Amino acid sequence: LGEQVTAVGVVSGGGLPQLPTKNASRSNLEASFTSLLARRAPALFFRQFSRQASSADMAILSNPVHKVALLRHVREAFRHGSRGVVEDAALLAQPWGIAFDAISTPVRLWHGEDDRTVPVASARIVAEAIPGCTPTFIPGAGRLWLLEHAGEVLDILSAKQQ
Repeated sequence: LGEQVTAVGVVSGGGLPQLPTKNASRSNLEASFTSLLARRAPALFFRQFSRQASSADMAILSNPVHKVALLRHVREAFRHGSRGVVEDAALLAQPWGIAFDAISTPVRLWHGEDDRTVPVASARIVAEAIPGCTPTFIPGAGRLWLLEHAGEVLDILSAKQQ
C-alpha cells in the first residue's frame, strides 16, 4: 500500500507457508476440540494450553486479567464454530503473494525466542527478507509477550509518525 501505510509492526507473527503444516483433517479436529473447551470447559482449555505453552506464557497467564483476555479472544475466534479458524490456517499455509523485497515501509518485528507456536526461526526468515526491517528477538519470551508490552510497541510505532 506504499505511502498509505507509514509503519508496520509484526508481533509474534504467523509461520511462513513453506514451513511444514499439519494435515487439514487433523487441524479441523484440533480446532473443533479447542472451540469446545474454550466455550464449555475453560479449566480444561487452559490445562491443554499449558501443555504446549512456554513458561514465559504461563507466567503471563498467572495474571487473571490476561487469562480472561486470552479466553475471550479464543471464544470470539470460535464464536461461529471452528470452520473460519481452519480456513484461515489453510490460507496462511498457501503462498502469500507478497514480494517482501519490495516493502519500503518501515517494519518493526518482535518475536519471543521461546514462542512454541511459531518458531523464532520463521520470524528471522521474515525479518531477513524485508529490507530495512528492524527485528527484536526477545530472549525467554513466548507467544503472549504482547499482553504485557503492548504500550511499548505502540509507543515505538507511533513515534515514527511524529
